[in-house]
Amino acid sequence: MRLRLFHWGFKGYKFEKVMEGAWQLLEAASMCPHEGYEERRRWSLLLYLLLLNLLGFLVMGLDKKRARAGAYRFPETLLLAIAFTGGTVGVYMGMYTFRHKTRKRLFSVGIPCLVLAQIGGGLFIFF
Repeated sequence: MRLRLFHWGFKGYKFEKVMEGAWQLLEAASMCPHEGYEERRRWSLLLYLLLLNLLGFLVMGLDKKRARAGAYRFPETLLLAIAFTGGTVGVYMGMYTFRHKTRKRLFSVGIPCLVLAQIGGGLFIFF
């Protein structure tokens, strides 16, 4: 099953491939009913979140570098999509490490609210 969340029309960047790979990782982790299934699922989810947060942090840094150079930048919707799919902590850390998007209300208020919502959702699901 191919889940198509976003379609970016600019050349050289395949956000759909990133999202498709992330969903395949989650599907693979949840479709293995065998001994050790729960532990494997937890490790897969942890790996997914770790990689997505690293991606969010790096994209914020690269976007800041491109902003300084006056080059083509990533759309804000991409940054928000990475945060929404689980990379919120990485985007938040990138915002304040690189001092990027901290004046925009959507990021300065929205990302911390999204962090709290994701933590609350995670606690609701796992406990």
